[in-house]
Amino acid sequence: MTSAVSTWQPLRSREFRAVFFGVLCTHTATWVNQVGAATLMSSLTPVPLMTALVQTAASLPVVLLGLPAGAIADLVDRRLWMRAVQFGMLIVASLAFIVSMLGGTSPVVLLVLTMLVGAGLALQAPAAQAVYGEVVPREELTEALALGSMSFNLSRVLGPALAGVVLGMAGATGLYATLALCSALVLVSLTRWRSRKEISRVAPERLWSALRGGLRYVRHSPDCHRPLLHTFTYTSSGSAAWALLPVLARDVYGLGAQGYGLLLGSFGLGGLVGVLVMGRVRQRWPLQRIMFVSTAAFAAVTAILAMAAPAGVTLAALLIGGTAWMIGATLMYTALQDTLPGWVRARGLSFYNLIYFTAMAGGAAVWGILTGPIGTRGALGAAALCMGMVSCAFVSWPLRPATASLIRATAPLYDGATPSDRFAFESRNGPLMVQISYRVRPECNSEFLQIARDVGLSCRRNGAIFWRLFREIESPELYVERYMLDSWLDHTRHLDRTTATDRELRERLARCLIAGSEPLVRHQLVEDLAGAAVKSPLS
Repeated sequence: MTSAVSTWQPLRSREFRAVFFGVLCTHTATWVNQVGAATLMSSLTPVPLMTALVQTAASLPVVLLGLPAGAIADLVDRRLWMRAVQFGMLIVASLAFIVSMLGGTSPVVLLVLTMLVGAGLALQAPAAQAVYGEVVPREELTEALALGSMSFNLSRVLGPALAGVVLGMAGATGLYATLALCSALVLVSLTRWRSRKEISRVAPERLWSALRGGLRYVRHSPDCHRPLLHTFTYTSSGSAAWALLPVLARDVYGLGAQGYGLLLGSFGLGGLVGVLVMGRVRQRWPLQRIMFVSTAAFAAVTAILAMAAPAGVTLAALLIGGTAWMIGATLMYTALQDTLPGWVRARGLSFYNLIYFTAMAGGAAVWGILTGPIGTRGALGAAALCMGMVSCAFVSWPLRPATASLIRATAPLYDGATPSDRFAFESRNGPLMVQISYRVRPECNSEFLQIARDVGLSCRRNGAIFWRLFREIESPELYVERYMLDSWLDHTRHLDRTTATDRELRERLARCLIAGSEPLVRHQLVEDLAGAAVKSPLS
């Protein structure tokens, strides 16, 4: 993204606007459900534990269902999956609306309804976050991902503000009517676009295999680790402002639901400002400086809350805080999106959701516990100090632009990627060992080994369950790379997932070889000596 104008380029597409609006409604419903139910519970019962359990009921489905939902979203048509889940959401929200109309909203019923709504949102969230790239041309993908991350974080400030306003005006009935309306709007948006998802050239994985593949990709992708760790520290420290603001509004400012909605509305307005200035800020400042300033600004806002400044000052601070939160959270979200190719994008984003909601819920619990010994303002002051330390840590350990290319390679991963047709292979034969031999020039040993480390990570990300590099004792110039996959079908998937960056690594390895030599590729299937489990195709 090089200019403020390019930020909005995808919005010129009718299909992208439909996706953007639908996903924004989905994420907004997440926060309306979570914040609205907590506020409603505090009016139904004075027991603090019941109010705390609302956060658990809203977040637990993300923890339990988030990763499977990400795997499903990578395996099926995301549009059809979102439509099915949204239809179920509409039924649940309508049922909750009827229950509230009849006056049956008890604390236990509210917890059950909150968990059901949270389950639907958890099932849909990874597909909703990953779908942006399916409706824009490849050259607009970066801008589409940035707008998608803005949508997620904008809902984080709009949802609570909307919940506060609706509860103040219409109570539980208005809350669930809003959730039903959001579901209906998402269903309408799903009829206004068609998927352009890149079609895999091999059979899809099964659910368990897809889950393992997602875990393997994130584990062996260093580019994913940094934005995920940034998200955890940023969110867990910043969660204090979100969690303790209702208490501050009630105990310090004497505000009711409408006053609390006004405070959240200031956050939401700041988030809108963040969306508007994001392009210009990214154009003028380096990523490291933006992260430092936005995190330090939110730390300062949390400190102002801790000082219980006059209401006008607090509203202005929350406006700045909404802007800072939007910019910082969006940059971390985009940094992760940029590292994820299409075949694993929903699974990678499900990890983001898991970490984000765990940090938000866990952080809120920690700061809530601290209010006992040091009070609400003391807990906010401690959180401000932690946020300030996080901003300094971001300077020494900054986010980096993604190095992984999301473009599928057009050429084979390496020469000899497929065996000859001499034998008939069963797709599920395995395990399979791939062996590649290299004769390396002595002066290139160090460079070769450095590149080989990245090749090993690439192989593991794309499906290898084992990867090692060996060196021949009798012939020191000969290196042998071996990696194993569960089956021949997994090897085919491994090749299909090759990106331009993966191919470039292989080409760099080849430039280290002795003149006239080429990598020698061999494929070896496990031979079942008992003859009971697998019939070898080579026998």
